[in-house]
Amino acid sequence: MDPVTLLRRKFHAYRMAQDAKQERQEYHDSYMTAITNLNLSMQLIRQEELLVLGSITEARAFVGLWPQFLANRGNLNRVHIGNMSNGSRAVVRRWLEGRGFIPKQTNLVFLVPAK
Repeated sequence: MDPVTLLRRKFHAYRMAQDAKQERQEYHDSYMTAITNLNLSMQLIRQEELLVLGSITEARAFVGLWPQFLANRGNLNRVHIGNMSNGSRAVVRRWLEGRGFIPKQTNLVFLVPAK
């Protein structure tokens, strides 16, 4: 194999590794943001029985807090879901309903992000 091809392959492998590292960091950052938002949401839940979900990652993280929520508050009347496309909103609704985390009749209020 000629040196130029070898160098290109090494550079490509390096770039792929860097991209994977950046993706892991972005996922970690989004997860930590989700946890922060969930902590704020838990405070809102205690006051008004509403939850703000910003992403599917956040919805999945929320599921871990569900038993704590039920112990503290009881039933969830409304779920506010913001900053999501319509497709993502539908996915979150099906994901939460399908696992029994929200009843089918729960009113999901989709917030329009501020522009």
